[in-house]
Amino acid sequence: MWLSLLMAGGAQAAPIVQGAANAPVTIWDVDIAPRLVTPAEADTATWQPVALDHAWRRKKWCDAPISTYRFQFYLNAVPKDGLGLHLRRAGNRLAVWINQEPAAKFGDLHEPNADFSNLPLFAPFAWHALKPGLNTVLIQVAGDCRRYSGLAHMDLGPRDVVEPQQQSSRRSRTYPTVGIVSVCGLLAIAGFAFAVMTRHRIALYFGLSNGLWAFRAALWGMTDLPMPYGLWFFLIDATYGVWIALMSIQCLWLAAIHKPWLERIQWVSMVFLLATSITAATGHAIWLKALGLEATMLSAALAMLCIIYEAIRKPKETNVAMSLATMPMFVLAIWDHWNVWLSGARDAYQRYYYSPLLVLFMLVAISLLMMRQFQLAMRSDEQYRRSLEQEVERQRAELQAQHERERARAQQSAVMAERQRIVRDMHDGLGAQLAGMLAVVRSDQAVAQELEADIASAIAHLRSTIDNLSTSETDLSTVLAQFRFHHEQRLQRAGLQLVWNVELLPVPEWPSAALWELQQMLREVFANILKHAKASTITVRSFCQGEQCTISITDDGLGFDPEKVQRGRGMRHLQDRAAQIGLSFELDTAPGQGTRISWTWHSQHIPKGATVI
Repeated sequence: MWLSLLMAGGAQAAPIVQGAANAPVTIWDVDIAPRLVTPAEADTATWQPVALDHAWRRKKWCDAPISTYRFQFYLNAVPKDGLGLHLRRAGNRLAVWINQEPAAKFGDLHEPNADFSNLPLFAPFAWHALKPGLNTVLIQVAGDCRRYSGLAHMDLGPRDVVEPQQQSSRRSRTYPTVGIVSVCGLLAIAGFAFAVMTRHRIALYFGLSNGLWAFRAALWGMTDLPMPYGLWFFLIDATYGVWIALMSIQCLWLAAIHKPWLERIQWVSMVFLLATSITAATGHAIWLKALGLEATMLSAALAMLCIIYEAIRKPKETNVAMSLATMPMFVLAIWDHWNVWLSGARDAYQRYYYSPLLVLFMLVAISLLMMRQFQLAMRSDEQYRRSLEQEVERQRAELQAQHERERARAQQSAVMAERQRIVRDMHDGLGAQLAGMLAVVRSDQAVAQELEADIASAIAHLRSTIDNLSTSETDLSTVLAQFRFHHEQRLQRAGLQLVWNVELLPVPEWPSAALWELQQMLREVFANILKHAKASTITVRSFCQGEQCTISITDDGLGFDPEKVQRGRGMRHLQDRAAQIGLSFELDTAPGQGTRISWTWHSQHIPKGATVI
């Protein structure tokens, strides 16, 4: 046996625990003084026995924020490597002394911005601080009535045995915290990215809840606090309350339970917890914090029970999966609550705390369900896209068919209009000339030269009509050249000189109907000059100046009064024909001063065609 422990109260008695070689012993009973006791005051202080299993998280620290614990042990011999003390839980801040020498310090007893109560601690006892026989250990603990404070049971033994044991216990708490922070941080980033892409409220809640839990886990693992203790204490509770509300709302949405009153309960309980946390953080009405925590737990439990009820009543993939995910969490959360607050077992508070891992499991389950919902939505969107493409294709085919029908109808209408125009021109031109010649022959006053001139005119008109029907030219300059070819000899026989100043017109292609209308206007102007003007010279000009193009016909004949001629049908026909193909018509004449007729249009103008007048 390497040591023996004294009974609580300091009176030497038969040892209650005896340590075998290289085996640590567990310390359950010590003495306590409800004030700060220095090593020099240890022998004169008033001590009371306390069982450590009833001290942790059950002692009220508001009245005595600093207390001192003491226990003593006998050493048969001093180990060369010294001893080690494994403190299962202690805090918030503490200092450990061995035989009036400092062994370890965790935070400042008088500075509240530190908290070591969430991790197992280790205090080394150096060999030179130990002595054979009676050894005294003092543990000064500065607690806070807003947090769990006090001292849990301890293990004392050889350093090379106890220190690895404490490190293993510390890793079992640290590694899950690191995992929770990492996984929840990644899920938060994914949730926020998904919320940005979809603008979905639940995706935003998912990102917030994961981010809050990662932040809370990081806060919970801190010892030296980077902020005032009151703010740290409030953030621990606030993140928990907001997380509970957001998680419950997400679960209800994933289970397709749309009950506004149930969602409002989650928000109200969250606000209530925030309010109670503020009062606790400022040191007022500490008991309200427990009430706020219970309220949030009850509201979350109500949401979970509704999900389970709906899964039993109307089982679906989402609510059944959510029920299977929440039931183990619900059961193990009750188990954790029992161990921490209600169990009478000596090491109940030291048993494994499942809630952090259960929360991680729950977050992963929700993320998988959200991915499933997203997959179903994408599949539905794909089906909708395919049906939309099919509908668009059907509409396109229908529009194409309608377009073909309209084009065929337009072509048929154009053919009919062209036929009517040809009939009209044949009637008004060639028909009128033949009828006149027939009348001359029947009157027995036929003159060979007049008949020859009329027949030549009719043949020229017929040739012009045939050329217009057979030509494929759409260039205006070419059409003008053809017009000159057909009419120049006739003018020369009539004693008229043709001055042809036609420039190349850089204009787009014109439809044949528009070119025909232009030729008809030119022909009608030439006919009027031959019949009425008594001119000796006809000047034809075409040119473009800037963006305006012009064709003009000028004679040096008698001229006329435009006011009188405008009431006639011929001049009105010229104006109507020009308007039909989008040309500006201008007449400039006066008695004895000849006549100038011009057509003007924009260089990029393309006539849509002509209609029957």
